[in-house]
Amino acid sequence: MAGTSGLSSAATGVAQLALAAINGGTALSITGPLKVLFLSAIRTVNNGTDTQWSTSGGYTNGTGFSGLTFAAATTDTTGAHQSSNVAATITNAPAGTWAGCKVVDSAGTPKELWYAPVSPSKTVNAGDTVTVPSGSFTTDLG
Repeated sequence: MAGTSGLSSAATGVAQLALAAINGGTALSITGPLKVLFLSAIRTVNNGTDTQWSTSGGYTNGTGFSGLTFAAATTDTTGAHQSSNVAATITNAPAGTWAGCKVVDSAGTPKELWYAPVSPSKTVNAGDTVTVPSGSFTTDLG
């Protein structure tokens, strides 16, 4: 994943909720497992206007890959960092473009957590296996 990415501040994003929780507001609640949704079009600004792959083959819209987890967070002089520790794989993917991914929780109305483009976007053929390798989802604050 490369290019502009970040903590989502879309209408269903967690950026505002995280700030409120850090500053003494309501506690932020994330419902597991985390899901990786694969996108055929990704926002150009942090507004949540993405287009997710349609349900086809081995991909289910709204579920994508379920079970994303992260290794322990680390810190250094540039801030806090955390990387995924599992591969997010879709077997028998639908044909189309892979422009990026977003991570959501499993709440009834899912909260958008993170998003990132694939740069450059990739062409996916029907039946392909698409994988974001372990360690490739990296998150940073600071």
